[in-house]
Amino acid sequence: MNTHSLMTVVSVALMAAAPAAAQKSFTTADLLRASVTIQSIDKAHRLVTYRDADGNTDTLYAPPEVKRFDELKAGDKLNLAYYQSRVFTLKKRGYEPPKPTGTSGTVIARRETDTPAAIAAEQTTQVVTVKSTDLANGLITVVAEDGRIYRRKLEDKSLLLGVVADDRIEITHTQALLAEIERP
Repeated sequence: MNTHSLMTVVSVALMAAAPAAAQKSFTTADLLRASVTIQSIDKAHRLVTYRDADGNTDTLYAPPEVKRFDELKAGDKLNLAYYQSRVFTLKKRGYEPPKPTGTSGTVIARRETDTPAAIAAEQTTQVVTVKSTDLANGLITVVAEDGRIYRRKLEDKSLLLGVVADDRIEITHTQALLAEIERP
């Protein structure tokens, strides 16, 4: 599977989310891969039933944006690579987030190959306000833009050093999916 295109999309997304040098930031990232075999296709309802390597089956809906849907065949192998990251950037008191926060958009790019392939990426940003921290126990309590309160325990307590009530944390979440058909 060619993940070069996926990593290009992700790199561009991460550069857009890169914090200024003077700010404290923390990043988490995961890359998951899976290969499944298409078992059947319901073209009228745009449903694809597939089986994974463990024999589990599932069905997914292919939206109209999947332009080469009619080229899919039972027996095709579907290779998937899913990437997600979160960048947490501390913004000290007085920081006012750009309006509006939320989804910066979804990008879907079709690849011109002999078999259907596409890349989809989306990036969202939200800003939370620190309500309190408990360095001894590694706890942070934040208030989301909609008023909901979240309390989380951090494994790395040092991430809380210098974080105080009324600071803001900008969270940028990036997701990308590369899907390619492979024919035997």
